Amino acid sequence: MSVSGTDVIVNITELEVKPVINFVDAIVKTNAVDCVVTSNASVQVNLLSNSIAVTISIQQTLAQINSANIISSIVGIAGPQGQQGATGATGAAGANGNDATAAGSANQVQYNNGSNGFAASTNFAFDGARQVTLGDSSSIATIGKNNVLTNGATGSLAMVVGHGCTANLTGTATKVFVAGNNSSATLATGQAKAVSIGQDCTSSGSNSVAIGYICNGTGKNIGANCNGSGTSIGNGCNSGTYVSAVAIGATAVTATGNYSVSIGGNNCSSSGFFSMAIGELMSSTGLGSCAVGIAGNATADGATAIGSSVNATGLNSLAIGLNTTASAANAGIIGFGTSAITNSTSDSLMCAYSTVNSFLMTATKITYSFGHELRSDGSVFLKNVAAAPATPTGGGVMYVEAGALKYKGSSGTITTIAGA
Repeated sequence: MSVSGTDVIVNITELEVKPVINFVDAIVKTNAVDCVVTSNASVQVNLLSNSIAVTISIQQTLAQINSANIISSIVGIAGPQGQQGATGATGAAGANGNDATAAGSANQVQYNNGSNGFAASTNFAFDGARQVTLGDSSSIATIGKNNVLTNGATGSLAMVVGHGCTANLTGTATKVFVAGNNSSATLATGQAKAVSIGQDCTSSGSNSVAIGYICNGTGKNIGANCNGSGTSIGNGCNSGTYVSAVAIGATAVTATGNYSVSIGGNNCSSSGFFSMAIGELMSSTGLGSCAVGIAGNATADGATAIGSSVNATGLNSLAIGLNTTASAANAGIIGFGTSAITNSTSDSLMCAYSTVNSFLMTATKITYSFGHELRSDGSVFLKNVAAAPATPTGGGVMYVEAGALKYKGSSGTITTIAGA
């Protein structure tokens, strides 16, 4: 009997393994006697209950296969993994790194230079307690992130600290300090001393200062949203284009005239040369004008308005009090009223309690609001009364009735002093 190029498949249960092995062994031994295998053949044994497949390869001669080979070829289900073995011994230590090379002298801080070597400098030192020194009397330095420092001359004395800050120096420009976030300072050649500190602050030109939030200009600007060439301090202050202008306060305080001053709150402005506005909603637009108080205006040259709802609109006019207006040249008014009181007479002064209780003084007379006059020539004008006054107590009254001068005493007696 010979086996050539054929697989013999035997399906068995787990209990039938040994009889089958004996059977196969018998076949092999028989074939070993009768023949020689001419090609590879195999016997496959399937354990049905555990799905284990066993393949017996027959090579060269069947006589070389015995029951021991068949049994060793049967592979069962893998058992559980055994316990992990003990940790091995520690390996040998690695080689030591290179020793650091000391650089610099006492208190100098070591750092890696451009060649990745150790270096130190007199411009970077720490005293071991609290003081860090950066730069010297003729150096430039920057601390922070994304800062830019450009200089046109050695020894520009510039310091930039913060994030996104810039110091721009051209030529011989010198002495700049910038600190904060996105702030900058710019000096042209020959200019000196610029400071920017804060958020989005910009200073440019000699002796310029910008400190706070979005402050900028060529002057001294401190606060929030302040700008100009003069001095602006507060919130939303503007000192215009003149270095001598001063704006101090909150919310749209402006001083745009040369040597003008604005101090106060909401919408206080001085635009005239040598003008001043102090308070809230005050405006001085005339040359040398002055407005102090609330909701007032001094619009003419030399005009002064002091109080609430006061207006001085005439040349060299003066309005003081509440609801007063001086509208004529050289006119003045002092008083208060629930409604507007106006002096429209040039070269005069009015004192008023209301529109019907006032007197007006001019160069020639003093006129009471009811028409009485005290004249500069010494005469007195008394206006006619509509009826005799009431009987006085403890004295007497003099009056004019129908053009006649009369006197009434405390007893009620009326005496005509002079006829009409």
